[in-house]
Amino acid sequence: MRLPEPRTPSEIRVGDPTWDIAYLYPEQGDWSADDYLAMSARSNRHIELSKGCLILFPTETLTHQRILGFLISRMGHDAGIARRGEVLAGGYPVRLDEVTIRMCDILFMFDEHADRMLEEYCTQPDLIVEIIGDDRDHVKETKRDEYAKAGIGEYWIIDPRDRVIHVLTLRGTTYVPHGEFRDQTPATSLLLEGFEVVPDAVWAAGEGRR
Repeated sequence: MRLPEPRTPSEIRVGDPTWDIAYLYPEQGDWSADDYLAMSARSNRHIELSKGCLILFPTETLTHQRILGFLISRMGHDAGIARRGEVLAGGYPVRLDEVTIRMCDILFMFDEHADRMLEEYCTQPDLIVEIIGDDRDHVKETKRDEYAKAGIGEYWIIDPRDRVIHVLTLRGTTYVPHGEFRDQTPATSLLLEGFEVVPDAVWAAGEGRR
């Protein structure tokens, strides 16, 4: 849909959409990473940049937030992880290239790669965790392909609907399955040796059961 032509002050009426503000921004397909960062610094929405186009996402559900909190707590209190690097929750942009920036649920960066973490964004985290909501193909296909090409070593996909945790490890520029974990079988990491989480405990957290 193309915007109407800019209106003169005398043509503006109370209750009209504020279309004219859109002329202050690039058209879809023309957004750069710098454009995105300048805009997102003033927004509290979940917004990603994909091949020069802005994508707005709905706010997360209660289940999503509970699972996120549980995983962050587990990773944050794991001494082996804490000694080796930094764990961050969503809201910190991951810059994949000049026209693609993603927002993941959790990322981990080894201390030796701390120079990849800038004030406004990071590049190439060592591990990313995504919790699937309504955007199943986005998480399982689009982001999987992009994260692999960006050299992100391990990708966890948390799927509350199907009650499975997928752990993928990088081989070249593609991911191969490390495992699909269900029920009481702990999901394990190849990258973070010793770290594991029981799927049933994740689903219980999402349901508010302690």
